[in-house]
Amino acid sequence: MYNTISRVYSKTILFLFMALTAFSAFAQDENAGGESTSSSTVSTTTTTTETQWYTEPWVWVVAGAVLILIIVAMSRGNSKSSDSVTVKKTVTRDVD
Repeated sequence: MYNTISRVYSKTILFLFMALTAFSAFAQDENAGGESTSSSTVSTTTTTTETQWYTEPWVWVVAGAVLILIIVAMSRGNSKSSDSVTVKKTVTRDVD
């Protein structure tokens, strides 16, 4: 019973840590440098940028979820051991 509670507790803590890490990535401010957004002169520059697939946040969230699923699957192990031996005994009695 204690082992089950400990396992659930550790999985809950791991999930909360991963969720908070993902949410902090989404909470990044675009104007984090403290630069003022008001200016007396306005200049417009048009640039074409090509983003890489690994710079998207949803890719990292999906990769993290898949990694967690793999870790959970490997930690569960095999519930039926292939080394187990089943002994079946049959008792017969002579009837007089």
